[in-house]
Amino acid sequence: MPVKRYSVTTDGDQPVGRHFKVSEFACRDGSDTVLISSETVELLDKIREYYDAPVHINSGYRTPTYNRSIGGAKHSQHMLGTAADFVVRGKTPQEVQRDLKAGKIFGEHMGGLGCYRSFTHIDTGPKRRWQG
Repeated sequence: MPVKRYSVTTDGDQPVGRHFKVSEFACRDGSDTVLISSETVELLDKIREYYDAPVHINSGYRTPTYNRSIGGAKHSQHMLGTAADFVVRGKTPQEVQRDLKAGKIFGEHMGGLGCYRSFTHIDTGPKRRWQG
């Protein structure tokens, strides 16, 4: 699971995967550094292609300071660049979560799956499931 370090300033428009740009994973605190896992991008690409609809990343990489400021988990995968909170245009989070749980999109996803009312969380850490 290679994680690569990027700069929003110099790499922001650079493609990662088939459907995303570096800037889409940037921390919302305005910091320049972005960590992105190629495995996480691959999962998001598969979701995008399964639904044939745009995927909007609400939260990708988070600096530890930003993660604390929003009450994120102490050992959040977002701080490692291995997580994303997202929505799929035209689909409810519940539809996406149901399809992910059923293995319809990429089989048995072995990482984290967080099911929230307004978004879905995926990560490439240890297998976990939770309702938020």
